Amino acid sequence: MSSRIRWLNVKCNVQKPLERITEGMYDDEYTLGASSGFITKRVTSSFVQGQYVERFQRKIQLIDPLGTEYSTDTIEYIITDFKFFVDSPEIEILNAPRSIAPAINQIANILGLGSVITPVSVSPSSWLEYAEGLNNICVKNAQFSRISLAENVSAKVQITGTVDVRSFFELLAGSKSSFIDKLDVIGDLHGERIRFSLREDGKAILNNHDDNVCLMLRDALSNLISSK
Repeated sequence: MSSRIRWLNVKCNVQKPLERITEGMYDDEYTLGASSGFITKRVTSSFVQGQYVERFQRKIQLIDPLGTEYSTDTIEYIITDFKFFVDSPEIEILNAPRSIAPAINQIANILGLGSVITPVSVSPSSWLEYAEGLNNICVKNAQFSRISLAENVSAKVQITGTVDVRSFFELLAGSKSSFIDKLDVIGDLHGERIRFSLREDGKAILNNHDDNVCLMLRDALSNLISSK
């Protein structure tokens, strides 16, 4: 089963943000019937794993086959699965719901005034270069945007092939200014053939969810960020 992962950076004035987040999650713990709150799943020295739960209860009007109208309560839960790490990128979200704003806002509230949470912005090709332990890499698809053709003129291009297309990057863009938006990658990790996509906004899609692949991609992203 495929999975979608995204990472976000955190800037705050707290000396030990991991401890603050962990304490805040316990203080705002989700309980039965509450409208929202955190569920703490795992706490380590390097990250805390949990969920932010939103509960919505609504009345809906129904008409049965005999024409009788009645109302009933429906309950909906929106759950944001996340990890908060001690190093950048601090937040990792797995299979995000339609909006992660409530969860992110609550995390920012725990961290206090001046906290800023922003999407990661990286070059997918640079991200891939930092992927340690990944062998026999083959990029089958690449999407470019903002290829400068002339003043006020740019192009968006997709390269697709049955072989590695990275050698065509320079041929396509040359000395022109361009941005890689997405790479579709195949490679070997620990003897397993894996497939995933990397995007410039710090998002990855794994064809089959694997914690080792997720960890490898996050470590690569962390090393790339720290190198800047």
